[in-house]
Order: sequence, then C-alpha cells, then structure tokens
Amino acid sequence: MSATLRIHRGLCSKERVLTIRGQAVGTWAEEVNDFDITPGDHVLSLNLGIYHSVPTHVRVTDGMVVEFKAVENPDALLPILQGGFIKLERIPPVRADA
Repeated sequence: MSATLRIHRGLCSKERVLTIRGQAVGTWAEEVNDFDITPGDHVLSLNLGIYHSVPTHVRVTDGMVVEFKAVENPDALLPILQGGFIKLERIPPVRADA
C-alpha cells in the first residue's frame, strides 16, 4: 500500500530536503519530484540547514497522488517564528471528465 506525493520545486533550491514527520525523505533533483509515502496523516516540511518551510498537513489514501508546489509565504514577517519564506501549496486534482 502506498500513495504518491508529487512536489513541484518552483522557486526552491535543489538543496532543500523534504521531510515527513521530521525524517528526511530526499532532495529535489528535478523540477517535479515524486515520493512514495504510506497512506495516513503526514506533516511535510522543506528544510535547508536551520531554515524550514511552514509545516503542511496532508492525509493520503492508498493509490492517491497528491500534488504540491513550493511557493513564497506571504505571511512571513518573522520567518524563524512563522515557518520561513517558503510553504507548500496544494495543487487541486484535475478531474478526468472536466
């Protein structure tokens, strides 16, 4: 059982590391990166040294593909306290009948 987390790097550097529940999953070698994850609730973050993104909560089910893109965090006045200048924004799924 697994699901796919697809993340569009956007403005993030390739050196940022995706973490799920605090565990490093991998860096972003490509513009669009796929990661296999287990179904359930997860907390995602993008880290670069001491810098991190806003934590993002996601619930996935078996076989699901969930897409996010890295974007600027417009609420980051004090990034160390508010989670950084970057956040993950969910990309809505495209319906086949649309």
